[in-house]
Order: sequence, then C-alpha cells, then structure tokens
Amino acid sequence: MKLKYLITLSLLTLVIAMQAQQPIDKNTTKETTALYRQLLTLIQKKQILFGQQDATAYGLDWKSEKNRSDMKTVSGTHPAIYGWDVGGIEKESKKNLDGVDFNEMRILIKEAYQRGGVNTISWHLINPVSNQSAWDTKTVASIDSILPDGAYNAKYNAFLDRLATFLGTLKTDDGIFIPIIFRPYHENTADWFWWGSQNSVVSYVKLWRYTVTYLRDTRNLHHLLYAYSPDKTSSHEKYFERYPGDDFVDVLGHDCYHFGGVATANAYLTKTREMLLYIAENAKKRGKPTAFTETGLETVNQNDWWTNVLYKTIDNVPIAYVLVWRNANNRPNHFYGPTPNHPANQDFMKFIGKCNIITGNKLTQQ
Repeated sequence: MKLKYLITLSLLTLVIAMQAQQPIDKNTTKETTALYRQLLTLIQKKQILFGQQDATAYGLDWKSEKNRSDMKTVSGTHPAIYGWDVGGIEKESKKNLDGVDFNEMRILIKEAYQRGGVNTISWHLINPVSNQSAWDTKTVASIDSILPDGAYNAKYNAFLDRLATFLGTLKTDDGIFIPIIFRPYHENTADWFWWGSQNSVVSYVKLWRYTVTYLRDTRNLHHLLYAYSPDKTSSHEKYFERYPGDDFVDVLGHDCYHFGGVATANAYLTKTREMLLYIAENAKKRGKPTAFTETGLETVNQNDWWTNVLYKTIDNVPIAYVLVWRNANNRPNHFYGPTPNHPANQDFMKFIGKCNIITGNKLTQQ
C-alpha cells in the first residue's frame, strides 16, 4: 500500500509540474508547448542558447546567400536562436525595415527550425497615427487612439491582420506551425518608441493585452509565446511597472546594450547581471522562463568582450537564451556578432566553447 501510495503521489506531482509548465495560450500547439518546456529545461540545466538577429539573412559584406552567417564563417556553426523583425508587414511592404524580404524570411525561419533552432520575432511597427517610424514619439496619445473606441482602432486591427497573416504562414512542409517567441512593444521602459514610457502604464498594459487577445482569440494563432522585454530601468521594481500580467506573458526578457567599451564594462556587467538575477528570481516564482532578449557591444571594440564581459554577465544566471543584435550589411560600423578577421574572434571561440553556451552545432548533440 505504501509503494502504491508513493507511486500515485509521484504521478500526481508529475502531473502538477507538467500543468505548471504551460504557455498562457491554453490551446497552444504541442510544438509550442514543447518549446516552452525546453526553455525551462535549459534553465534547470544551466544551459544558455546563443543567438543573433538576422544571422542568416545577411552579414557584414553579403546578403541572401544560402546557408551562410557571419557566425558560421568565423566558427563553423550557426546560432541556436535566430532573431527576426517584422517591422513593415503592417504597411504591406515586401521587405522589413532592414531590407529582408518577407518571403525570404519565411524560408529562413523554416530552415532555422529544421536545424533545431529557435525563432524569435520582434516588431518595429510604424506609428499608426502618424505613419512615421517606430521611433516617432512626437505624436501624442498613439496608444489610446488605436484601442477600442479610438479613432485608429480599425487601422490597428488591419495592422494586426497583416501580421497575423504572415505569422500564419510560418509552417513546415508538413503543415506544422513553427513555434515563435513573439516579442512586441519591447524596451517599453524607455522613451524612444511610440509605445514607450511617455505613455501611461494603463495604456501600455491595455495595448499588450489587446494585441495578445486579438492574435490568439480573434485570429486563432496558437504557435506563439509572448516575451516581455523592457530596457534597463532606474530600479528593479520598475521592470514590472508596465507588466501586463502573468496571464499575458510567457517569457520574462530584458534588453540591455553595452555602450562605451572598456571604460564602462564593469558597470554594464554588474548592473545587467543584477537585473537578470532579479528578473529570473521573479520568473521562477511565476513558473516562467527568463531570457536576455537583446544585447551587444557595437563593433565589439573590446577584444575580450565575449568571455570577460558577456559571459561573466550571464554565467550561472538562470536564463534560457541570449541574443546579440545584427551585423548590418549596409552600415560598416553597425555589427554586434562575430565577423571575419575581427580581433575578438579568438575570444568568441572561447565563449562558445564554454560547456553551458549552446550553439547550432551543440543543439544537434543534445
């Protein structure tokens, strides 16, 4: 009887644990649920996926070449996590704001998934009121005017419909929806985007919840995990000031770039690590994964940055992944990942050689 009781209790504990590891969408696809649990497992194993924005779309001196990335040229492996942006889809552009053709993006997302990689998408959408870029902060009351009863609600719904149509095409050849970590309205604690801190907390929360509800319930998209990713804040508590709630967020993320090179390295390391640990502690209480959703040092002008700054920032911090920004092919000094013949490449190889840093090649060995 005791053994039977113990077995029953163990099974009940397992069922409760599995139920806790569920995305906010109760109708999510099994593949998306599996990704959610994979993120939590990575944290438990103290492993961190390494990724880059637009890694296979272009690099420092190339664009649209099959099976290529600057990272692969330098190290022999693609990233484990691939970042994309759908800014421009809302105005029916053929290419996103960084010149990536949406048809090509669809192919690259599928290829990344077939390699075992993870795809995450951000959205630098235009200001719906002014039709100017995401960085247009001069137009006031942008959020309130696109919510229900607002003058631009129908227009924003059209934006969401175009986004949803694209997201709905992200499938394998067998018709399986590819899981996506969707990261809208990021860096909301700063004031450089129209959805930023110049808006009220109430308005931002309403925008987030409306967007999730529309995509999930109105457009029936069930292959998305939703990542919340504020920029650095004046205090830890500020991180949650605009938090939409546990029922509307899957992943607790953080964006924080290193500016200033060697002179500011220690301050960046210390403050960012403290913030990530704070976020991870709160994410654990909520049963949610944590991620370092955007970071980097432009031009990587510190030759030991990978091991002595980034690695020391994230080592033994319970995050599922870290993503550095893109290597622009039309802006020579706008790159954040490894590039051919860069003096920091040797240090990068040491970084990805760490046993807890997972790249594309290591994914296949899991």
